[in-house]
Amino acid sequence: MNTGVTQIQCPKRLFGGGDGALHQSWYYLKKNVQVDVYGDSTEVAKSRLALSVEGIAITGPTECKMRHSIAIGDSREKVEQTYQGYINDEYSNKEQIAIGDQMPYWGLIYFFKDEKLKGMYNGSLAE
Repeated sequence: MNTGVTQIQCPKRLFGGGDGALHQSWYYLKKNVQVDVYGDSTEVAKSRLALSVEGIAITGPTECKMRHSIAIGDSREKVEQTYQGYINDEYSNKEQIAIGDQMPYWGLIYFFKDEKLKGMYNGSLAE
């Protein structure tokens, strides 16, 4: 995703997760985007920090668009039509639409309020 972001807020330290890896969240403040990253703790100890993206969240109004030009404020109907055949009914409800068959471990979730898209998350959901 090309966000055109110039201002990033991220903690100076990584924190340990229950999976033995080190985790950190980067916040693109003006774009309402959060990127969760992780790295192997043994590589960090060797000062060879290699981070991988664990998940991306869009938490509010933004110019960024998701795949298929889905954007914050779009209707629930548009998301349902766009992902017809890929919606995971077991993990979807009035407040969210879950996409994909790897739930609850990995997936794309769209969050709604009053039938309008308010946020989304794509990435790791469980350890």
